[in-house]
Amino acid sequence: MVATPLLDIRGLTVQVDGPAGPVTLVDSFDLALAAGDRVALVGESGSGKSVMARSVLQLDPDVALSGSIRLGGTELLSGGEAEAVSCPPGRPTPNSPTATPKPWPTSGAAPSTCGRCARRRTCR
Repeated sequence: MVATPLLDIRGLTVQVDGPAGPVTLVDSFDLALAAGDRVALVGESGSGKSVMARSVLQLDPDVALSGSIRLGGTELLSGGEAEAVSCPPGRPTPNSPTATPKPWPTSGAAPSTCGRCARRRTCR
C-alpha cells in the first residue's frame, strides 16, 4: 500500500500580470514528499526556485496560482485560486513582523509549529 504524500504538488503554474498580459514564472511544477523526506531544489539563478517555494506557502498575494497543492491530503488551491489557510486567533501571520523567526527565544519559549497552518512560527 502506497502512503499519501505529506506534500503533493501537481501542475503548479504561477503567473503575474505583465505589461503585455500574463507572464508565467513557474510552469507545471510537480513534487511529492512523504513525511521525513528531504529535497533540494537546484537550478540556475532566476529559474523559479524561490517563486515556487513562496507560491506553495502562498506568501505572494499578487500571483495567480493554478494546479494542485495538497498538504496532508487537504487541497490548498480551490478552483485555480489560492485558498486562505486560517490560523488560530492570536497567532502571527506570515505578513506580520512578529512572524519572523528569531534565532533565539525572546520569552523562554521554544519555536513551535502552528498545527492548523503548518507554518513555522513562535506560538504563544
